[in-house]
Amino acid sequence: MSARIVIDARMLRTTTGRYIDRLLEHLQDLDARNQYLVCLDQRGFDSWFPRAPNFTKVLAPFPAYSWAEQWKFPRLLRRLQADLVHFTMPQQPFLFFGRNVTTVHDLTLIRFSNAADGRWSYRLKMGLFGALLRLIAWRACGVIANSFYTRDDYARLVGCDAEDIHVTHLAADPLAAEPQEIAALKGRRFLLYVGNAYPYKNIDLLLTAQRQLARTDPQLHLVLAGKTDGYHETIERRVREEGIPNVHFPGYVSDGQLSWLYSRAVAYVFPSRSEGFGLPGLEAMLHGLPVISSSSTALPEVFGDAALYFSPDSVEQYIERVQSVLQGRECRDALIRRGHQRVSSYSWSRMAESTLAVYRGCLGQSAHATRPDVV
Repeated sequence: MSARIVIDARMLRTTTGRYIDRLLEHLQDLDARNQYLVCLDQRGFDSWFPRAPNFTKVLAPFPAYSWAEQWKFPRLLRRLQADLVHFTMPQQPFLFFGRNVTTVHDLTLIRFSNAADGRWSYRLKMGLFGALLRLIAWRACGVIANSFYTRDDYARLVGCDAEDIHVTHLAADPLAAEPQEIAALKGRRFLLYVGNAYPYKNIDLLLTAQRQLARTDPQLHLVLAGKTDGYHETIERRVREEGIPNVHFPGYVSDGQLSWLYSRAVAYVFPSRSEGFGLPGLEAMLHGLPVISSSSTALPEVFGDAALYFSPDSVEQYIERVQSVLQGRECRDALIRRGHQRVSSYSWSRMAESTLAVYRGCLGQSAHATRPDVV
């Protein structure tokens, strides 16, 4: 029997939207039985178009942690008469009591403080997030995590059995865009980091190390790519005030520019203190970069033996790992080879299949009625 499944995709056009995008893409290939209603904010509604006849988009302009999310969104969900709602992020209405599945990506919001967000507003957000996490454990018919680390961390927080939480690993996609040169970096040898500069990302460690690395290798540069915001501005100010050499801030980079950065960097560096999965490192491996990673949270689980690890508290260990990659061709080649092998062990299609199995379990459906053209 067909069911009406709502997917909360309001976060599709954000930095965490890759998971949602790939889930929607593959579900359209996998499930011809159920009717899907995809809730999108205005930006997502204007830019995402279903290709399967059983998928329909619905405008849901309700920002996370807003009154509209709490009061208007549950009314919309009731009007849609959903048999099941998949909240692809923990942010959801407290007053929705229908059958649902929730994806918990990580617990960073309650583990680390972003002081620049404002003391009281951030504390309020942390409190709401913590309350939602506990509510989800009580009322969701299925909880999904992107890693075993997040599964176990969440289970400890809420006091549930970790075996009741489903793990669906993410995957990496190749960049389709043609490489686009960044003139200021042409001919440079550089380490690469791509992402935001929230305090838990631990960019300060990279800057401290860069000062020391530049003394012994003055031709080595550090590229910190990512959309400019208050956190990036704080990092840039430190670089100026302390005179840290050879640090570049290209800002937001297009897929073409990112492809060029991947092809020119000597290594990808990932110093984060908290990750629920670590997709940027996996993407770097896909594009042939050796990865030097923090040993914290889910990163060793995801990267396995395909990265060199350092403590996120140790500048010395990080410098040693960088020098191992720069000075040892065998080490670099082995990391690249193992990186390609590691990437191939992950699959977006498998992630979507596992998610669909969770839906069917909640709905009491048997596993059939995939599209006939799907092998």
